[in-house]
Amino acid sequence: MTSLAEVQATRWRELSSAVNKWFSTPDLEGLRIILSAVSSHYKPEVEPVWLFVVGPSSSAKTKLGIEPFEKLSQAHVTGALTPKTFLSSYGGKHDSGLLSRLGPTPLFLFKDFTTFLSLRPDDRAAVSSHFREIYDGYIFRDTGAAKTLSWRGKATVIAACTPALEHAWAIHRDLGERFINVRWRTGPRMEAAEKAVSQRAKRDEIRKELQQLVGAFLATGIPKPEAALPQTAKRTIAKLSCMVGYLRARVIRESNRHEIIDTVEAEGPGRLAQILDSLCRAHASLFGREAVAGADLGLAHRVAVDSVPMQRLRIYQAITEKGPLGYVDLTVQTGLSNSSLTYHLEEMVEVDVLTVEKEGNKGIHRFSDTFKEFLP
Repeated sequence: MTSLAEVQATRWRELSSAVNKWFSTPDLEGLRIILSAVSSHYKPEVEPVWLFVVGPSSSAKTKLGIEPFEKLSQAHVTGALTPKTFLSSYGGKHDSGLLSRLGPTPLFLFKDFTTFLSLRPDDRAAVSSHFREIYDGYIFRDTGAAKTLSWRGKATVIAACTPALEHAWAIHRDLGERFINVRWRTGPRMEAAEKAVSQRAKRDEIRKELQQLVGAFLATGIPKPEAALPQTAKRTIAKLSCMVGYLRARVIRESNRHEIIDTVEAEGPGRLAQILDSLCRAHASLFGREAVAGADLGLAHRVAVDSVPMQRLRIYQAITEKGPLGYVDLTVQTGLSNSSLTYHLEEMVEVDVLTVEKEGNKGIHRFSDTFKEFLP
């Protein structure tokens, strides 16, 4: 009798072969992360996994990260957002919002979440607030007609966006981060251009083929019981969650002179730990494993690193690879401009990721003792 692991291995080979046929050096690991997040959506008792799929325009993030999932059960392709998108009272009589129409378990797919940037600041804040409530499973609003609009359920969001969104979303991060990132990887530009030429007039064919293969790969769902999480894996996830919390802790600067005036305490690790747990177990189950293994934890490490602001990530990676570094060496290793490097080093010292100590006439930056405890 063919095992689930063998069946899924065959289905993955078919899917990855089709992707490689149409796309140059596709981000197959990124695709597996999205598949795991979507698979987790259909297990109602676990926390949702919300993803930003971040990449430049024309990087195939939408063709591979959104379109293959459009025909799945409960999937809904969503466009521009307003404060009335999710809950809305028509004439004060009934709820005509999107949540009311889609029911308790919508899978939201955004082809371009960057349109969020076009909202006015107040509307942007309102939409962010709605997302936080939706993630937590309950949202309600009182109308002027003495009526309460509400929704309760589990929603999953997979949203393609450009890097421009990261800065805008960061201003709301101190209010509770629900999204994790997948930074979409791209290959050589000439190869990508040549593959794009071969796709001409075949978009519908490609979309239908990938939708069919994705549907088959996800058809098994997450078995009961789901994949077990060994103690060593639990420890790794805990460290990654704490590490990311510190690396994306927010610093408040004075508006005119940009001097640091305060910090926001690093987010607690609980929510991110649960997200990474759900992601790893879903990935293990998709490939027929009874327990989370190294391949599954590799995805957790990928999304953890991808969820760190890019400039801080470069500094973190430089010190991880080279050890304590002075300013000049950090400039070389990170490729950041002097002003950008200075700005982010100040913040990382302020939030206790780094310390700076004088050695001769140089300031040497190294990880703080607190932060070292979280290194995986």
